[in-house]
Amino acid sequence: MFEVVGPGSEKWDNAWNSMAEKQRDIYASRHYYEAHALLDPCSEPECAILTDDRGTLVYPYFRCPLSAYPWLNAPPDTFHLITAYGYGGIYGSNGVKSLLSDFMDSFASHCRTSGVVAELIRLNPLMAFPQCLKGYYDLKRASSQIVVALQRSDQDIWTSYRHNNRKNINKAVRTGIEVFHEGILGERFGDFLEIYAHTMGRREAKGYFHFPVAFYEHLSKTMGNRCKVFYAVLEDRTLSVELVLCSDTAVYSFLGGTREEYFESRPNNILKHEIIRWARDSGFDDYLLGGGPGGSDGIYEFKRSFAPAGVIDFEIASKVHDKITYEYLINICLTHPPQSLEAASAYPLRWMYSG
Repeated sequence: MFEVVGPGSEKWDNAWNSMAEKQRDIYASRHYYEAHALLDPCSEPECAILTDDRGTLVYPYFRCPLSAYPWLNAPPDTFHLITAYGYGGIYGSNGVKSLLSDFMDSFASHCRTSGVVAELIRLNPLMAFPQCLKGYYDLKRASSQIVVALQRSDQDIWTSYRHNNRKNINKAVRTGIEVFHEGILGERFGDFLEIYAHTMGRREAKGYFHFPVAFYEHLSKTMGNRCKVFYAVLEDRTLSVELVLCSDTAVYSFLGGTREEYFESRPNNILKHEIIRWARDSGFDDYLLGGGPGGSDGIYEFKRSFAPAGVIDFEIASKVHDKITYEYLINICLTHPPQSLEAASAYPLRWMYSG
């Protein structure tokens, strides 16, 4: 049976829980989507589900009204679909070709009859989504990301780091930096909020990345032990922080930051090293550090120092459901800066480009 459900649906939870361990990705959970819905009340979380005796497929996304872009003059009751911040995909029994084909037919019909113009999926690079979705979507490599394979000995993990990274971790140890972790609203969480806010300000991050406290409260209430905050501390002063999200088999670097005045003490090096050790000891298979905002920038190279051989492709999948309306919207974008800039042409949902 194919159906599309919304927030609060037990069917979403039941479908997510029924999937194989690796497919139960935190980025596909209802609670993750409902937390992000707090940031944009206009966007509605939805999940397309197909379940029968061949298996289950789960595809969560946001339905976003194009009326949120008044300058676009989009036709009434038209929408685009996009996965939440982080990663997404069509989860579950996606290797069963007949099931996936039926799902795609049903979902395309749903989109045609519900005003969907186009969709965009940020594919989780730990999953084999590009292989199974080829032919259904336009696939494009967006960047490289870094993953640390965890189920190895301490020695194998340590020697896989770049030499300068090992030196910096040893420096942090000699300095006396220690690493602790606690739940998302633990006693040190005020330090996390402070350091993360300063880090986003230093990087001139867009407003979306300045999450309200209600967002963290929702994560804490609904996702419990799947959210951990790690703190690098020197003499009771927090120097570096990282919030990680935990699926059944993978840990994801989500949000973090470091006090600028302590860069030379290398707290972020020892912080990630201890996260790796904790995740390995906790039985996880992978730690996805992500990439850099500027591609192969300094942040990317820092992450790569933990896994020089762990470079993987991050791809996006896009699809146009209403070609006539899509072409009309693109023509409007071409007359409206910054969407008219050449750089915006790389964005399938061009109207979302903000420079």
